[in-house]
This record gives sequence, C-alpha cells and structure tokens, in this order.
Amino acid sequence: MSATQPKDSDKEEEELLRKKRLREQYLRVFFSPEARTRLNNVKLVKPELAETIEDEVIKLGAAGKIGHPVTDQELKGMLGRVEEPRREFKIRYI
Repeated sequence: MSATQPKDSDKEEEELLRKKRLREQYLRVFFSPEARTRLNNVKLVKPELAETIEDEVIKLGAAGKIGHPVTDQELKGMLGRVEEPRREFKIRYI
C-alpha cells in the first residue's frame, strides 16, 4: 500500500499546482496591474479578505459578467463593501 501513497500524493500535489496556476491566470486576466498590486498588498495583511474578493471576481469573470479587467478604483469599492466595518472607540479621561 505504501507504494501507491506517493503516487497519490504526487497526483494531489500536481492537481493543487494546476489549480493554483489556473487561479493566477484568471487573476491576471480579470484584474488590471494596479488592482493586482493592491490585492497582493491586501493579501499580506488580510488574506481572507483578499481571497473573498478573488473568488467573487473569478466567479463573475467565469460567468462572463466582467467585460474588462477590474480597475484599482473598482477594487477599492469592492474592498469597502466586503471589509468589516471598523469599530470606533471613544476614550474618556476621568
């Protein structure tokens, strides 16, 4: 059985690598260079938020609902809609 496990793990790794490359290709097509740069910066700070935006845009692009690459301004709007609202704190001095 151990002889089949390395082959299975190799196939799984190849499949993951193929999916990752396909995702990167979609991101190159569906985002402008400026938007990709911003998305990569967001990914460093909030990877979950960046992944949510990527998934949304890939889904829309695959459905043919995006006629042009997402611009930086459009990405800013998406981030504003998806990002959690910030809590405001008031500090009172006694």
